[in-house]
Amino acid sequence: MPLLVRDVLHGSTLSLGLVFAAGGATGVIASLVVARMGSPRRRVIAVWTAYAAGGLAIGGMAFARSVWVVGLLSGMEIGLFVCGDVLWVAMMQELVPREVLGRVSSLVYLLAFSLGPVGMLLGGAAATGIGVRKTLLFSGLVSGLICLIVLLVPGVRDPERPDQPPARRDEGAPHGSGSRSD
Repeated sequence: MPLLVRDVLHGSTLSLGLVFAAGGATGVIASLVVARMGSPRRRVIAVWTAYAAGGLAIGGMAFARSVWVVGLLSGMEIGLFVCGDVLWVAMMQELVPREVLGRVSSLVYLLAFSLGPVGMLLGGAAATGIGVRKTLLFSGLVSGLICLIVLLVPGVRDPERPDQPPARRDEGAPHGSGSRSD
């Protein structure tokens, strides 16, 4: 996005800051909306659909002719990713047994955060090789498509199946009480 704003649209550093601020503000609003509305019935589908739509917003930046459009698409992207993340974390906390939740969360974030710099490296190289707009379009379409394909993987939507029992959090403690029986 910095290359798009600076090199393609000839925006200032202030413009880039406003684009990033639009994303951040939308992320805060999105988390408040999800908190207020609660979890949808089909959370796994909602998570991966939000991620896919966020990817498509990245692809849409390839067609932006002004910094303001990039700001709007950045807000959409970040807002959708935050919606997915809030639902994902809530689902992990509900479905993963408490005694391994820390390890599972650490592994998820290790993978997610370690792939970010790799993506930036590859994105920068691609933007240099094929251009910023083509890179945004390709990366947005590929990420959106991958997120939708994930829904076709056997077992991914199992937490939504009505025949699945709720996760066992603690032996002897009422569900949702937060207390531990020793």
